[in-house]
Formats: sequence, C-alpha cells, structure tokens
Amino acid sequence: MRSASPKPSSTSAHINFRNFLRARNLDYEARTVIRREISAAGKSRAFINDTPVTLDVPPKDHVAADGRHSQHETLELGSRSFQLNLIDAYAGNQKLLEQYEAQWLAYTTASQEYQILVAESNALKQEADFVKFQLDELVKASFIEGEQESLESDLKIQEHAEEIKGKLIHVIKALGTSEYSVSTLLGDIRNQLNTISAYSASYQALHKRVESLKIELDDISKRSKVKTRM
Repeated sequence: MRSASPKPSSTSAHINFRNFLRARNLDYEARTVIRREISAAGKSRAFINDTPVTLDVPPKDHVAADGRHSQHETLELGSRSFQLNLIDAYAGNQKLLEQYEAQWLAYTTASQEYQILVAESNALKQEADFVKFQLDELVKASFIEGEQESLESDLKIQEHAEEIKGKLIHVIKALGTSEYSVSTLLGDIRNQLNTISAYSASYQALHKRVESLKIELDDISKRSKVKTRM
C-alpha cells in the first residue's frame, strides 16, 4: 500500500496533485490513499481513496508525496519490536535506550564470563576429586620402602617363569647331576689337594679354598632345585 499527501509548504506540488485527480474525475482530499491489491490468482487492482482506477492511473514520480509505505512496512506495524521502537521514539527515550543497551551489553558479557568461570571451576573440582581418590588409594595400600622394587621383581619372575625354570635345570645338571658336573670335578680337586696339604701350608690353604667353593656350589645347587619347584 502507498499513501501520499501534499506537503503544505509546497504549493506547486499541491496544485499539481489536485489537477491530476480532477483530470481523472476523482475527488481530492487532504489525505489521499493510493493502494494496489494483488489476488492469489495474480490479478491486480488499483484504488485511489477506495475508488477503483485503471492500473496506469496511480501517480508515480511526477506527483509529490509526503511518504510512501510498502506492504512489508505495513506488516511491521504488528511487530513488537517496531511498536517498542515507536514508543521510545515518541517518548524521547533515545538517551535512556542507549544507557539500557550499554548496561545490557555489560550484563550479557559478564554473564558469559561467569559461565566460563563456572565451567572451569567444575573442571578443576573434578580433577581435584580424582587426585584425592588416587591419594586415598595410595594411603590404603600402605606401601613400605623397597616394596615397589620387590613387586616389580616378582612380576618379572612370573612373566619369565618358563625361561627361568629351564635355565635353573641346566645349572643344576652342570653343578651336580651330570657325570662331569662342576661339583664332581671340584670334589676330585679337593681330594687331590687334601693328600698334599700336609706337605706345605700353601697346599693346605688351597685345599681350604676349594673346600669352601665345594660347600658354596652345593648350596647353589640346593637352592636352584628349590626354585624349580616354585
């Protein structure tokens, strides 16, 4: 819809618009409404002050008008935002509106920053709870000094149990169960030195050292057998 009314200060525009209406046998009014209707079928009709006219009658740029409004602008009259802006403009609230907008911007900014801080606080709280849980579990475990190394050693033994057992069986055979074992050979050496130990203190010392080795090897063989049964 378009509405037009002559400006009071423009005498030539006023006369031009009045003559335009008279030339078409249309009544002149102080406020003239020019509208155009388009039906759903696509047909178009034109009116001047509710009087039907042909589509080429409504004036265009050659008629001066105070204001022109499209159909979309008319629909904006029902908009709440448009109504509030109209009230603010009529009441002269421009300065107050600017203050409100500045305060609203400050509020929304602060609200966003607050939400970020809340999220960070929650994340830190969850992390603190997890660390506390781990600490409580360590306290309950009651670890003692050196226990970790012992547990790690036991784990390695369990992980390589078959390999260890095979090596110990080989050691046992080499020390005492085979025909030419270390224990058998060392026993023979001990006997040989024993027969000559009476001739010199040095031979006697060698005999004692071999005797100590024989005792140590027998103990190693015994402990190895025990380990294979574990």
